[in-house]
Amino acid sequence: MCGCQKSYSQWRQLQSGKNPSDTLDHVQYRIDCLHEILLRCFDIGFVEKSVVTVVRETLVCFKLNDNDVMYKAGKVFTGSSGKPRYNISREQLEFFVQKSFSTAEIALPIGVGKRTVERRSEEFHLSIRATYSDIPNEELPVF
Repeated sequence: MCGCQKSYSQWRQLQSGKNPSDTLDHVQYRIDCLHEILLRCFDIGFVEKSVVTVVRETLVCFKLNDNDVMYKAGKVFTGSSGKPRYNISREQLEFFVQKSFSTAEIALPIGVGKRTVERRSEEFHLSIRATYSDIPNEELPVF
């Protein structure tokens, strides 16, 4: 398997959620590996610079502060019965939406479920779907 196929395979595995470990350390390690492979692919002309840039920006989010998880949502204890509410800011969601992350991709670094991201997006009137391309499937490149 060539490096580009391996990077695509790693990316699909991250998206699937079927990882040996769902910890942020593991995700950071996998994104770091993906970044290295994409750099090699970029050097030989198989990958556009924009792809490498997006993965690098994602990696920077994880490495900004090694002692603290930047995007991990804390819990807010309201005193009412039921589960505590996750403290997810509008700015956190806007950052990921601007970078064209899917609901599942947003949920992973924040440390919540997809449905929680969907509810907060609705509360903040943010549309994750609106960031997807209008290009028909027939016009997309085949990898």
